[in-house]
Amino acid sequence: MSKSIRKVAAAAAVLLAISLLTACGSNEKSSGNGGNNTLPENNNTPRGEQQGRITNVTSPKFQLSDGFIVPIEKQTNAPDGWVGISTVAEFDKIRLNPSGKYILLNDIDLSVIEDYKYTNLSGGILDGNAHMVTATNTNVFYLENEAEIKNLSVVLAGKSLLGSFEDSQINNCWISGLVQADYRNVGTFSGSVSKSTIIKNCYNTAKLQFDSSFVNSCSPLLPITIGGLVGAVYATDSNIIENSYNAADILFDFNFEGEVIVGGIIGEAGDDSIITNCFNAGNIIVNSAKRSSVHGVCGGYYSSLKSTIEGCFNSGDLEANCEGGGTIHGLGKGNFTNCYNKGDLKGEFVIGLGWGNSYENCYVNGTFSGSDICAVDSKFLKHCYFLDKIENSTRDGRLLPDASIKKLTIEQMKDKSSFIGFDFNNVWEMGGTNYPYPVFKAMYS
Repeated sequence: MSKSIRKVAAAAAVLLAISLLTACGSNEKSSGNGGNNTLPENNNTPRGEQQGRITNVTSPKFQLSDGFIVPIEKQTNAPDGWVGISTVAEFDKIRLNPSGKYILLNDIDLSVIEDYKYTNLSGGILDGNAHMVTATNTNVFYLENEAEIKNLSVVLAGKSLLGSFEDSQINNCWISGLVQADYRNVGTFSGSVSKSTIIKNCYNTAKLQFDSSFVNSCSPLLPITIGGLVGAVYATDSNIIENSYNAADILFDFNFEGEVIVGGIIGEAGDDSIITNCFNAGNIIVNSAKRSSVHGVCGGYYSSLKSTIEGCFNSGDLEANCEGGGTIHGLGKGNFTNCYNKGDLKGEFVIGLGWGNSYENCYVNGTFSGSDICAVDSKFLKHCYFLDKIENSTRDGRLLPDASIKKLTIEQMKDKSSFIGFDFNNVWEMGGTNYPYPVFKAMYS
């Protein structure tokens, strides 16, 4: 890969970080475009391949250094015990010893290898050393047996980063480019994961793309699950996503006869999924013939109710338009603690926080549009709050005590004394002029 291409990709990531750091949402979003989730006008891109705009994202404290969340001191030589990788041919030989320790000393363009097949790491480590790998129409890695990839940026033009991901971890990596859906579980890092995986200090800016051949290949008997980072988690042991985010919009615009489930971080979370200090800033729009559910952080079925989500938020606008009913969950399904939604929500059924097992120290803001709107659909609530633009606290109209969930005016939302139970010493602080509501100390300047 040429230095000029690498510089452009790194510059794009830094510009994204700057926009995330500076572009807080206004107190009341403009209603001129129906909530900032309309698709660009006069766009000649084919149906199903258009992309919504990223607007009004919340400003995290993730200061990117050369595109990475954790700063890297680049090495010019391989340390003792490590194998230096400077060429495509050397990279391709990793498969001969998948348990080795490797460090990149140059950018690698895998597209020059005809019919390149993924590189398997089984117990091995690849340190990207702040370099970039470019791949076309292929997964880059299969990871297993406590393998690790770290400090790597990847430009994709085809499949997701990982073809298989179990009992391994990815740390301090970021993805740009385009991922073409080719299976019913769709994600940029991985379509699906299983068995003790960790994604930490990572983010995505790559566009997820869908086409008619993909949709036609999916059976309507099974859902299509789409996640900004991971499509689905199929495991009963711990799978962790920490200190990571999605900044890419997602548009699914096809007449699929089955169900479509989308989450800003994970489409379908598993039993013991753990998501901490993460956020979604991408707008999500699903237009599908039957039914769909869109979640700001993570979605899924009953198994997802056992997942744990803490210190997370959604700032992307969420929209679902479906014949069989489109359901919007500002946060999603699971056990949520210290989380919030500030994105605009639009669908037939709109649930500000979500339908989940429990919500504690959470709140919902934004604008809401739908025929059935409520703040939450859960029996286990403690110290939760919602803006009085929402009439009902629960979907069945139940009146719950203020200690469970309480309606606040916009002025009360600006007063931290309104948020009884919130820890303003260690977790929360009030935001600035552009967003004068509770925000996280750990993610804000």
